[in-house]
Amino acid sequence: MTRTIPTFTFLLAATTIYGQSLYIPIDSLAPSILSYTLSGGSMQSYGCDDLDPTYWISGGGATVSVNFVDPQPYPSFRVWGMNDDDSASVMVNGLPYPLSLSTAAYDEKVICDTVFGSPGPDGVVFEQGLLVGANTPGAGNYSYQNVTLLTTDVNSFTVMGVDGAGWGIDGVTIGGWTGLDQIQQLETMVELYPNPVRDVLTVSGLPDTDVRWEMLDLQGRTVMGNSVPGTGTLTLDLEALPKGLYLLKLGTPEGTVSRKVQKW
Repeated sequence: MTRTIPTFTFLLAATTIYGQSLYIPIDSLAPSILSYTLSGGSMQSYGCDDLDPTYWISGGGATVSVNFVDPQPYPSFRVWGMNDDDSASVMVNGLPYPLSLSTAAYDEKVICDTVFGSPGPDGVVFEQGLLVGANTPGAGNYSYQNVTLLTTDVNSFTVMGVDGAGWGIDGVTIGGWTGLDQIQQLETMVELYPNPVRDVLTVSGLPDTDVRWEMLDLQGRTVMGNSVPGTGTLTLDLEALPKGLYLLKLGTPEGTVSRKVQKW
């Protein structure tokens, strides 16, 4: 028997604030900020107490659309439980938005407190413009991550399931922990040299605050990373890193910036 799940809309008005960010769960209300339109999936609870219930998507065609009352810079959506047989595409302002390390980013995954066993080691990656899980179904992925769209003036975006056995979207974060002006200022100040680099990379122009840095490969996997006290300058020993193209992500209280790094 085929079950038809109708399209429905949540007008949102209950929110949760984490730091300076505003996180809006998919089952709450915030009509002065955004609305959710959900189609083809269903609200489910599958073992992630921090997020349950999530909007569960399986197969292709199910969508989560977010419409903002005011345009937003760098919005993010929270995704749960993607394995390597699960994939999704994104549209921004009605146009296709292929995901890559230059158009989007994701933070470290958070493991759910679940009775279903240990999760696999990886979360999500970007492949051929899609969001894809990195673990096999056998390894599982009982964790969640925020995927940030690296663009401004976002009136709306849609996440569409392309394939998979099942995964969830739980909510949206806006108004991140830094303002657009601060991000632009940090983007202007940060410099890398030498680049291309053989062994030691110097990063200058950072604020005198703690810095979290990550070096990601072309599949979006973190290959190096650490948190260090802020001195305005960061020196990274990359001698052991294989030759290739990488993305360096720098996180500070003033903002997060990314730079491409070529390793000789």
